[in-house]
Amino acid sequence: MIKYSKLLMQSKPYKTMLTDKTHGMLGHCYMLICDDQVACSNLCTLLARLVLCDEDGCGVCRSCIRVDNDSHTELIRLTRYNADSVRDFVEYSYYSIGEGNYKVMLIDAFDKIEPRLQNTLLKTLEEPCDGVVFILGTTKPSGVLATIKSRAKKLYLDKFDDATIALALRQEGVEEELVQKATVCASGSLGRAEKIAGDPIFIEAFSTMIDVLTSMKSSKDVVNMLAKMRLNEVELSVYLDALEIILQIMLSRQGGKQEDFEDEDLQQVVTLSATFNNAMIVNVHRLVCDSRKKIDSNCRKDFVADRLLMGILEVKYICRL
Repeated sequence: MIKYSKLLMQSKPYKTMLTDKTHGMLGHCYMLICDDQVACSNLCTLLARLVLCDEDGCGVCRSCIRVDNDSHTELIRLTRYNADSVRDFVEYSYYSIGEGNYKVMLIDAFDKIEPRLQNTLLKTLEEPCDGVVFILGTTKPSGVLATIKSRAKKLYLDKFDDATIALALRQEGVEEELVQKATVCASGSLGRAEKIAGDPIFIEAFSTMIDVLTSMKSSKDVVNMLAKMRLNEVELSVYLDALEIILQIMLSRQGGKQEDFEDEDLQQVVTLSATFNNAMIVNVHRLVCDSRKKIDSNCRKDFVADRLLMGILEVKYICRL
């Protein structure tokens, strides 16, 4: 089952490819570019279904069902990104088509392929076999060789607005009490909204970081907050993600966006934003970025968390209103 199919089938990339097929102008290579891996993966599969279905992606025929189940004989999906898998993938593209008019070669995270292996696809993209359509998805176009990009028709998927994400979550059966928080915290990303709505650890981390910004008054409070963060059980990156989202909401309030929330945590963030100025928000965000660098450098997470909390205290004192 492809998630968010109704929403994604209304997107510009899907409509563009549908128009190409309807007019008999399907290209040999399409590159879907967006910053949401969940949306990217699901839309890539929908595009494959569109190509292989005689009814332009109806969703109910045998061909569509087989695409959904990843069992269609003319859908070749790359799931491993090592040299052998990429070479096999290229070889499969030259096999004759056994049924229908098209073969789809699908890679929904193309940027995961090393540049030297991306080069092995160049000739295939330059001289594809008749009826072979490459669908390449990426959330990091900077990780794709310019020579590859130049050989693909680029399709851009924009961020979704809050109302669209909220509707998508409800259609997927997310509890109403989580819809607002997940939507606001998602910043236009379906994948992020899905993760937040289904992750009680993130919800707890979100509340904890609100408490950090609200209640931490002195260095004595740091020890209590570190204990509350439960770093032996929860990754520090989860707290950094939560803190970054809180700062984004606060900054939007500083920019004049006025919105009240039914969710208690979100309303606390609104209240908290009145006690922070732009300088405080920006400097706490710098601490978040610095903490991520320390994590990438394999610093001990308890040390990084301690520096983060002490830094927040310092910012609150120096930049106080």
